[in-house]
Amino acid sequence: MATCVEFNASGVLVEVVPQPASFESCTLVVQSGAEVVASPFALDQAGAAGLAGAFALLWSVAYVIRLLRRQLLES
Repeated sequence: MATCVEFNASGVLVEVVPQPASFESCTLVVQSGAEVVASPFALDQAGAAGLAGAFALLWSVAYVIRLLRRQLLES
């Protein structure tokens, strides 16, 4: 569960008690480990490499289609 925190007078992060109903008024919001792991942006190296490969493949296929289209329109 996300927690609303703020800096106290000595610069230490402390939990806001009681927690507000909305996080819009919080200075900082700290997420739990489960929320970070469940994020779609939390990728390991293999997952990131696979995603980068998929983007490269998509870009290259689109580029080849564009070249073929240009070739067909010119002839």
